[in-house]
Amino acid sequence: MKNKVFNKLFLTFGYLLISVVSIYAQSLNSVFKTDSLHKVLYENKTYGSCLSSINYKDYSIFLYGSGATFIEDTYLLIKQNGIDLYSISVPEGYDPYIGKYKFNEKDLLFYSSQTGGSGGYGNYILLDINENNYEILFNSNEKRNNTSISASFVDDGKMIIDDLIIDVNYMDKSFYGMIFDEHNLVKTKVEININPISTVFICYNSALKTNFLLTFRSITAIAEVNRLGYVTQSLYFDGHEFIPYITDFSILIKNI
Repeated sequence: MKNKVFNKLFLTFGYLLISVVSIYAQSLNSVFKTDSLHKVLYENKTYGSCLSSINYKDYSIFLYGSGATFIEDTYLLIKQNGIDLYSISVPEGYDPYIGKYKFNEKDLLFYSSQTGGSGGYGNYILLDINENNYEILFNSNEKRNNTSISASFVDDGKMIIDDLIIDVNYMDKSFYGMIFDEHNLVKTKVEININPISTVFICYNSALKTNFLLTFRSITAIAEVNRLGYVTQSLYFDGHEFIPYITDFSILIKNI
């Protein structure tokens, strides 16, 4: 009788032990599967180093990249409650940066990096992040944000950009003499280059009580070193897109 009871207890304990070991093995297998999935994820895309991170809405945004000065393979990793949702490739460059800014009561994610070229160009992107997708609301490299602007030199040492009339007697005299004669009349038709957006500032409008974008496009003629100034545009976010509402012209008086 005692042997039967002992055998039943032993068998019960054995089943319990097997069950515990089985559950433990399943949990380990789950961990290993998760790790392997992460490894596959990381192997498929060079993750490099985490450069910075911010909290945005209910998400954690991590900026990754590889390199010491010029950062390559840059992308954003979107996480929620510690779980990877998706990643977004962003332009490579120097000094990559992410930040959160409010436009017209809506939080948007801002990314920038610098190309380091002689023209001083940068990459500037504003995104709206959601759980399953994202929307790019502004990209300085997109053609729609670099629309054609008419520009020409006219008599009396002037330059016309759309409806703006600018006196260009500040131009380097050697270049000025290639375009205008001694009477300030146009002697040679010269093309004016209005380059793509090189710089974007986030500014605050106290009247509208919201941030807005200020974009800069350099203007050159004959040579890149003959920089005449910048077409600047102020862009207001209407809740769906950024719309230009002021176009102006700026001259760089002194290099900082």
